[in-house]
Amino acid sequence: MRPNFETERELLSWLAAFLDAEGSIAAVYWNGRGYFQICVTQKCIEPLLMYLERYGGRITKRGDVHTWRPHKSSREKLLRELLPFLVVKSRQAEIAIRLCAHIPVARTHGANGCTGRPPLDKERFSLY
Repeated sequence: MRPNFETERELLSWLAAFLDAEGSIAAVYWNGRGYFQICVTQKCIEPLLMYLERYGGRITKRGDVHTWRPHKSSREKLLRELLPFLVVKSRQAEIAIRLCAHIPVARTHGANGCTGRPPLDKERFSLY
């Protein structure tokens, strides 16, 4: 059963709490590039559908566990909306937002969840 929210603030608070409990925000340096990833994992798919509806992305299933990942183009929006409500993962969200705001990415169409900057080298990535 899907929760019913009276306000946008209630919805964002719920999404943030669920991300705090069942999700991850990780900075990764792989294959010569720095980036970050966000995912929420759950056996029950219904909560993940709420993220999918609001932020897009995709839900995959491995065994009996579902995982939602946002589209790269919506990651910064998600982090900015949920940051005021995050408790456990607020630091990771702040770092990921800084990566978007100050660290370049590879393509101008929004790769890695940010917009219009060149890729991040390993030395600069390690500063975050």
